[in-house]
Amino acid sequence: MSFFELFRKKNASLPTAIIFVDFEHWCISLSRLHNMRPQVRNQYEEITKRFNVIKMLFFGDFTNPLLRNEMDGIREVTNNIIDTQNPSLTYKKDYTDFIMLDCIYQEADENPKADTYILFTGDGHFSSVVRYLKIKKKKKIIIYGVKGAVSGKLKSIADECIEFPNQDDERVNYYKMLIENFDYLFKQGQKNVYPTFLSTVKYVAVRYHVCEDNVRTALMELIDMGVIVKKEERIGFSRTIRTLHVDWEKAIEKGLWSAEHAL
Repeated sequence: MSFFELFRKKNASLPTAIIFVDFEHWCISLSRLHNMRPQVRNQYEEITKRFNVIKMLFFGDFTNPLLRNEMDGIREVTNNIIDTQNPSLTYKKDYTDFIMLDCIYQEADENPKADTYILFTGDGHFSSVVRYLKIKKKKKIIIYGVKGAVSGKLKSIADECIEFPNQDDERVNYYKMLIENFDYLFKQGQKNVYPTFLSTVKYVAVRYHVCEDNVRTALMELIDMGVIVKKEERIGFSRTIRTLHVDWEKAIEKGLWSAEHAL
């Protein structure tokens, strides 16, 4: 029995829901705006605390490496993966929207059992189908969207809009960026590289295309937690600087680094 089927049986007494996932929106927006990967199973587990999910479908052009690399994670919760590869040589995001919209309308007519429709998208193209489901089909509509990539119109029409990542997820992601950066520097084996507070903030912000202020805050918190420690190092004969180093045991203890990757 699959993970998906186990949760379905467990939550049979909850309100029923169907989930439609615009995985291009989820995967690409999360990568571009937050430098993060989808946490499919975590999101699914959160939803199943509230709903008995009777069907879940993922839509996307899985010729895109960013999406294709996440297929194992999707298959942990469902095998309903609809590849919307466009036969045209020109990439068009609307092609995925069109196929997903068609499936939503069909499902609404053919499977009236679901109380709630959950749409993972931020695209304003879905405003009309949300109206249709609410007014004509009397369904509750919940939108899950990537923070910074959800249409205001879509938010206003839906019964509920949940944006992710949340603050805790973002904070942990910045912690991991910083620790990965220290690991990268070590493995490069570069001599005369002395990671100071300011140089680390600037380098991580550029490398991961994120805001310096957020990196600075995360680095200060890691120092307070003792995951990153300061050391005085001598440069030449008379100069010393304060450099930063990771306490790998503490990073593992806090769940920010895997033991198999430890130095």
